[in-house]
Amino acid sequence: MPTTKEMTLDELCNQSIQGYLDLKGIPYDQQGPYLRLKDHDSLVVDTRIGGSHTNETFFWNSQGIGGNLYHFLRNYENLDKVATIAELKAVAPQLSNRPLPNIQATRKPYQPKKWQASQDSRKMGQMLNYLQNVRKLDPVLVHALAERNLVRPLSNGDAFFAWVDNKGQEVGGDVQGTRINYNQFGKRGTRKMIARGSRSQWGFHFNVRDNRRKDLSCDKLYLFESPIDALSFFQMNGLKVPEGGNRHFVSLNGAGSKVKTLLPYLAEYGIPKEIHLGFDRDEAGINGVYKAVDLINQWNFRNTVTVYVDQPATGKDWNDALKVGDHRKQVQTFKEWAKEHPQPGQQVSRPEQQQQPAWGQLPFDQPKVRQR
Repeated sequence: MPTTKEMTLDELCNQSIQGYLDLKGIPYDQQGPYLRLKDHDSLVVDTRIGGSHTNETFFWNSQGIGGNLYHFLRNYENLDKVATIAELKAVAPQLSNRPLPNIQATRKPYQPKKWQASQDSRKMGQMLNYLQNVRKLDPVLVHALAERNLVRPLSNGDAFFAWVDNKGQEVGGDVQGTRINYNQFGKRGTRKMIARGSRSQWGFHFNVRDNRRKDLSCDKLYLFESPIDALSFFQMNGLKVPEGGNRHFVSLNGAGSKVKTLLPYLAEYGIPKEIHLGFDRDEAGINGVYKAVDLINQWNFRNTVTVYVDQPATGKDWNDALKVGDHRKQVQTFKEWAKEHPQPGQQVSRPEQQQQPAWGQLPFDQPKVRQR
């Protein structure tokens, strides 16, 4: 393999896109040779090499653009020409040592033992500092999750959000980096990925039961792009003694298209009366809303469900609003929201101040994660 100095410009530009995604911790779903990004589900990478395919390529359907790794950095990372070439040279040593993927390999099942909690108290401190001081999650909330093994520090101090099925078995998880490094992780600043083998029909979720009810059936389903968004919304809008129906909070890992994987979840917990979409207030979030509604409209029970769009008054997402202490929100039916947000989306107007309930003790209902 040639060194970075020996690589031609074409060789630099045609390096592995999948290798770059793995190096930077950019999450994606894989279907055979194709990768679909979590945060922009219309961006697809073709990893096939051979015949007419001389290198990995991508195509961003919503933007109408595509190409090799050079074009990916220009458009996805929004780098100029000089910065793109510098980045290609910087990542070349690691990408050149990366083994070629075996796209014929079968999908390996999720292995919980690979994602066990670190026993090093310093790693726990690193995770707590990030979640409580950087992300501003309430210590009561974080410790309630940790006690149930729903969030835990990994050996490198990153936070792991466990996915649990209806039987209490761990079936996957999200990795949220706790070290901010824009040079390594680009504009996101931290590592984000899905644990290999995670069962796609599940995600990080938790339930809040109406204090007048004993069952856990789903009356109101709240969907978010990430675990931290779901927790931020709950912290700002959760009631100590909730009434008005059982509420389920689910992370979709950044893609509105994952709504189609919710059917097994709904088969277990029942069809909700309301579905609330709490996606980001950016173009990807707006497209995610439309994608989710398109999929919901394909369900045979769509006429019994009312779809709402819940958005914060401040920032791009719910955690942005939490960090600045702005608990205002705007809740609209999808039809009302769509009048103001045709594709592509427009700026959300700021709603009037709403009085928020006091933050109190957590009414978690699901059991602790069972250890294997």
